[in-house]
Amino acid sequence: MSWETVSFEDGVSSRGSGAAGLPQSQWEEGGKYPVIGQGAEFVEGWTNRVDLLQAPNPAVVLYGGHTRRAKFVDTPFVPGPNVKILEPKGKLDAKFLFYFLVQLPIASRGYADHFPEVRRRSIPVPPLAEQLRIAEVLDRAEALRAKRRAAFAQLDALTQSLFLDLLRQAGKDVATVSIEDGMEAIIDYRGKSPTKTESGVPLVTARVVKGGELLEPNEFIAEEDYDDWMRRGFPKAGDVLFTTEAPLGEVAQLDGRKVALAQRLLVLRGKPSLLDNTFLMHAMTAQVVRDQINARATGSTVRGIRQRELRKVMLPVPPIPLQREFARRVTAVEALKTAQRASLAELDALFATLQHRAFRGEL
Repeated sequence: MSWETVSFEDGVSSRGSGAAGLPQSQWEEGGKYPVIGQGAEFVEGWTNRVDLLQAPNPAVVLYGGHTRRAKFVDTPFVPGPNVKILEPKGKLDAKFLFYFLVQLPIASRGYADHFPEVRRRSIPVPPLAEQLRIAEVLDRAEALRAKRRAAFAQLDALTQSLFLDLLRQAGKDVATVSIEDGMEAIIDYRGKSPTKTESGVPLVTARVVKGGELLEPNEFIAEEDYDDWMRRGFPKAGDVLFTTEAPLGEVAQLDGRKVALAQRLLVLRGKPSLLDNTFLMHAMTAQVVRDQINARATGSTVRGIRQRELRKVMLPVPPIPLQREFARRVTAVEALKTAQRASLAELDALFATLQHRAFRGEL
């Protein structure tokens, strides 16, 4: 069965949110109507502005020219700023259009407007029944991915719950100690950055320390530069990395692989008799510690904290046997997260394959 192909202009009616786009400064935490724009979250805020309300009939697709994100919307909403509202024409289904835009390969040009590139593309348009079938298949695949992401988020919440349970269990036995007094070592890496190479020793930067995990580094330094660059101190397995700026306060634990560490990172190594390093990593993200870090941070545009200020931050310190039991449980949770992560990666690959085949008429 042959598919019709139409230009974007012939298949879609598009308009900018314009004056109807509610500025972020006016978003509220609650309200009758969701504010939907081009950000990562589907709903970015709330409002009671009925004068800006859009009522899809029956559905529209929102597209962020700056972020290259598409969102399928079939309920009343208020648009965010600088978002395109797309209504399919003729026999083009809105959900089919949404999935077409999701898989559309548009190369990033930073924060430039990518929508002109989208408008230059042609849209494959199979018969309506086929569009609905394809959208249903992709909906089911996306539902599986959503369940995996939710399970992964629940494991993160479980770790936080274990930490709070530990503090409650310790009760009055929770002492406090400053970071300065609780560390066996605090190591930073300052000075002229080493020359980057295409291969060699992986260079861990602040950008790859995220959400309690160390992402795969994509920068390297030469093997012969390693000893000189790391002369302030060589990290060990279990050491906690803490980002001091851009971003502030991200943490991860080193696993013993040989890596070089860039600027804007500190190595924190707890005194073994006082602090288990796995407990230390989670303590650095606890609200009571976060509040102190934020209070001592400086900078209006880019927030950061100096080492001398970080040393004054106070940590909760339960008895070391309880810390080690917490670390054991966290290790079990991390094993589950690894399995969930692998499963999600498989589902992501399957979804990408389904999308590719769907818009080639092979699904």
